[in-house]
Formats: sequence, C-alpha cells, structure tokens
Amino acid sequence: MTVIRQDDVIQSVADALQYISYYHPKDFIDAMAAAYEREENPAAKDAIAQILINSRMCATGHRPICQDTGIVTVFVHVGMNVTWDAEMSLDDMVNEGVRRAYQLPDNVLRASVLADPDGKRQNTKDNTPAIIHHKIVPGDKVDIHVAAKGGGSEAKSKFAMLNPSDSVVDWVMEQLPKMGAGWCPPGMLGIGIGGTAEKAMEIANEQELDLVEISPKADPPVCKVIDYKKFLYEQKKRDKAMKAKASKVVVKEIRFGPQTDDHDYEFKKRHAEKFLKDGAKLKAYVFFKGRSIVYKDQGEILLLRLAQELEELGKVEQMPKLEGKRMTMFIAPKTNKK
Repeated sequence: MTVIRQDDVIQSVADALQYISYYHPKDFIDAMAAAYEREENPAAKDAIAQILINSRMCATGHRPICQDTGIVTVFVHVGMNVTWDAEMSLDDMVNEGVRRAYQLPDNVLRASVLADPDGKRQNTKDNTPAIIHHKIVPGDKVDIHVAAKGGGSEAKSKFAMLNPSDSVVDWVMEQLPKMGAGWCPPGMLGIGIGGTAEKAMEIANEQELDLVEISPKADPPVCKVIDYKKFLYEQKKRDKAMKAKASKVVVKEIRFGPQTDDHDYEFKKRHAEKFLKDGAKLKAYVFFKGRSIVYKDQGEILLLRLAQELEELGKVEQMPKLEGKRMTMFIAPKTNKK
C-alpha cells in the first residue's frame, strides 16, 4: 500500500509551479519555431523571434516567462488505496505548496489572488487559495496536475448558453475579435462545450481537450471529450463537401438608364435572355445619375416592361425597388428553360 507523505505533496506542488513559471512546453517551442520559418510579414516575424528569445532567457535564468504568474488551478486524482501520512487536509497541503512556490526567494512569483474580491480587495500576498478540483480514482497513487492561468486571460473568458440550432463555430468567431489584448501573446484558446457550465469547463481545463455536445437533441444530451480543433476541422470538411454538392447561383447584371433608347434596350434584353437561358439569375437595375432621379417612374416602367417580355424565361423574385440612386429588380430563371 502506497503511503503519501505531507511534505512530498507540498514540495511537489511548489516545484511544479516554479517549473512552469520559466519553461515552455517543447511542443509550443516547436510550433513557434515553425511559425517563425513560415511567417513572411517582417513585423510578425520579429514578434515571434522576441517570444522565442524571451523563452530561452527565462529557461536559462529561471525567471518568469510573464510577470502575470497566474491563478493556480489544481486537479488532484487520489487513488482509493493510498494511505496518508499527513496532519493537514489535502487542500491545505496544496495551498502550502502554492505558498512556497510564490514566495521562493530565488524566484519570487507575483501574487494575484484577493482575500475578499468584493470587499477590501486585499491581496493574500502568497497567491492562495488555489482553485482545487478533486477526484477519487482506482489505484494506489496520487496524480496532481497544476496550471497557473494568467489573470489577463481569465478576464477574457466568455460563456454563453446556445440553442441546439446555433453554430458553435460562428459564436467563437464572433467572440474572438471582441476579446482584444490583455494577456501575454500568443494566447492558447480553450473551449468547453456541452453539459452543465461547471462540468464542461472543468473537463476542458483538466484534459486540455474539449467537451463537445455531439447530439444536443438527445435526452439527455450526448457529450464527448475530444480534440476540438480536430472536431472543427472535420466539421469544416463536411460543410465544404455539402456546399460543393449544392448548386451554385450565378448572378448576372444589366444596367439601364432612365431614358435608355429602344436600340440599347433591345441589345441589353438579348443579353438578359441569354443569361436566363444559361440558368443565371438576372439583376437588372436603373441607375439615376445626378438629377435624373426625377425620372424614377420611367425607370420603374422600363424594368416592368423587361420583366413582362422575359416572363417565358424567368420569374420575378423582387419587384423594382429604389435604394439610393439605384432601382433594382431580380429575375430567376425558370427551371424548365435552358
């Protein structure tokens, strides 16, 4: 039977927090290096270079990558068969580890947590308490995962309750431009979808994956923890395939003046006939230049005449409508005409 000692837990949490304060993950460094090689914009290339240089300096000097050293989030998986050699509670052990890490004399980390965020807003000065999630699992070991999420990025968090018919992709794309700056770039986007708000965000944070609502109409809704980037990629592939199968609507335009003569009218009408026979939608409009807007009645009569003479080839979708200096009419081709 495994015995978990109190000081081992405390020191492990402290060491982990110090480690992540000055080391980037290897996959991140590899991705940034590849992005640097691909980037063509000089300003963007210089920005990526600064990130990589800063990362190297922090790793070699054991100094924080960012001055915002985060709000500590901890996920603890406790094996059912472990035995504790401890006097403190599990939460107290974790918070003591946070305290040691943030007050280490060789690399003091910035404390951001407030004792009473809705009152005096007094800083606890040691970044405690941490946000701690517990789970009892089979086995004889304790797994502790720590993350120091920046306060700047936390302040940009967005949450919404969407209808089953709403597009998650559209909502994400709408939110991103509104988030602006406020964290140290580059940002890593985490998305949790489905379930209750609390559970979805917990699972997404813990596994670095995303809880996606696969069948929202099911009772209860079916959710799955997956790689959301891959989910979006597959969804886009399906959407693209569906669009490729859908018939494409071609719109052809013909422009008239309010006093177009008969010869010019007949010439343009022949083009309109060809467009409709080819299966294109026709957009016919009269442009009123300068004071010619006083002849808007003539423009409307011209368009209605065109619609009448093309009725065997097309059906009017929009009657003549004046918008600004243009009066526009749409005619769709009849399916039995080629």
